[in-house]
Amino acid sequence: MGINLLPCEIFHREFDAKLLLACRLASQYHHNVIIGYDKHFNHLILNLPSSFLLEKSCSRIMWEGRIKPCKERGGSVIVSDEEGINNLHIDAEATWINRVDPKGAKCIDIYACWGSYDYEFFSKIPELTSKLQILGNCRLDLLGELGKEFYAAETEGMKDLFGSFILCNDNFSIENRKPNYLPPDLGIDKISNIKAAKEFASVQQKNKIRRENYCEIIEGLISIEPATSFILRPHPVADPRWWNDRFWKSRNVHVIYHLNVEPWIHSAKALISMGCTTGMQSIMAGTPVIEIQSKNELESARLTGLAKQFTPYHVKTTEELIESINSIDVAEKDHFTDLGKLQDLWFAPYKDSTTSNFSKIIDKITPKLDKNQEKKFSSIIRAYALEPKVKTEVHLDPIKWPSPDFYDVHAKIKRWSTIIGTKPPTFKKISHGLYLLSPG
Repeated sequence: MGINLLPCEIFHREFDAKLLLACRLASQYHHNVIIGYDKHFNHLILNLPSSFLLEKSCSRIMWEGRIKPCKERGGSVIVSDEEGINNLHIDAEATWINRVDPKGAKCIDIYACWGSYDYEFFSKIPELTSKLQILGNCRLDLLGELGKEFYAAETEGMKDLFGSFILCNDNFSIENRKPNYLPPDLGIDKISNIKAAKEFASVQQKNKIRRENYCEIIEGLISIEPATSFILRPHPVADPRWWNDRFWKSRNVHVIYHLNVEPWIHSAKALISMGCTTGMQSIMAGTPVIEIQSKNELESARLTGLAKQFTPYHVKTTEELIESINSIDVAEKDHFTDLGKLQDLWFAPYKDSTTSNFSKIIDKITPKLDKNQEKKFSSIIRAYALEPKVKTEVHLDPIKWPSPDFYDVHAKIKRWSTIIGTKPPTFKKISHGLYLLSPG
C-alpha cells in the first residue's frame, strides 16, 4: 500500500480521466489515492510520508510547490503535461521550454510524453532526455469505448435536446474570465520572461483575426441551416460574452460551457475547428472534423494545430463549409486520413487502456508504507480535514473548479468501477474539492 497524489488544475479537463486512474490505483493496486483541486496539494504534501505525485508540468512553480517537497520526502514523480501537444512548435519555443525547470527535470522519475511529437521536441533539454517515455495521456481513455460507456447518459441527453447538432469550439481564448489576465510568471530569468510575454501577446493579436475569420465562415452555414443546432463551446477559462454578443440573434446557436468536452464530441454530428486540440480529440473519438483554414497562408503551425493532417475537410469559405457538411452526411465517405500517424502523435496502446498502463507504472514506483506510516497518513488526513488554515489559504478558483457535488463524484466512481469491473473503492471527502479513495 502506498499514497498516490493526483492534483487537477481544471476540473472539466482533467478530473474524470484522473478519477478513472484513481479507481484503478485504489481497487486494483490497493493504494490510497488523493485527488482534487491542485492548490490543496501544496499544503498537504509538506506533511505526508513518501508518496507518488502525478504532476501537470515541470515548471519552476510546480518544482518548488510540489515536486521538490515530494522528492525531499523520498517520493516519486511522473510529469504528464496537461497542455498537450497541439500547440507545441518551434515558433513557441520560449513558452514551452520555460515550462521545464532544469532542477525539476533532473529530479523527476518520468516525463510522460503524449507521443513521438513531444518526445522529439523535449529531447533537446539535456536534463530531461533520460526521463522521457511515451505513455500517452489519461484523457485518451475518455475518447474511446470506456469514455463512450461512461458518458452514455450525457450523450443521449444531448442528442435528445439538440438533435443532430454541430459542435463549434473556441480555442482562441482572447477574453479571459479574469479581468486583465496575464500568463503566470514561471519564475524564469527576465530575458526569457520577456520573450515568453511577447509570444503570448503576438498569439493573442493573431487570434483576434483568426476568430473573426472563423465566425464569418460559420455564420453563413448557421443562417441556411435554421433547423440544425450549433453548440458553441467557449474555452474553459474564456469570457463567453463576446460569443453571446456575436450570435444572440441566431436561435439555433447555443453558447454553452457545460461538462467535459468529451460527451459533446461523442454526441455531435461533426466538429468545426480552427486549430483546436478538440479537433485531434474528435478524430480519435471517430467524430468528423472540418478544419477552417486561415486566410494567411504563412500562419504559424502553432496556431493551425495538428488535426488538419488527419481530416479531408479543409475549408476557406462558407461555400466550402457547406459542401463539407453535405459530404459528412454521406455515410460511406471516409472521414479521416492517416490515423496511424495520429496514434503515433497521441500514443494509443492497442491491447490496453492508457489509464491501465499508467497505473501499472505508478504502482511500480510508488513508495510502500509500513504500519507506522499508514497510521501517520490517517492522522494527517484527519488533521487536514479539520485544519482551519486550509479554509483561509486554499480558495477554489470557480473558473477552473466548479465545486462538484459529493454525490455526483461518488456516482462517477461507481460508474467507472462498474465499467472496468472492479469493486468500488472506499470514498470520502477530505476538504472542499479534495477526496480520498482507498482500497475497498
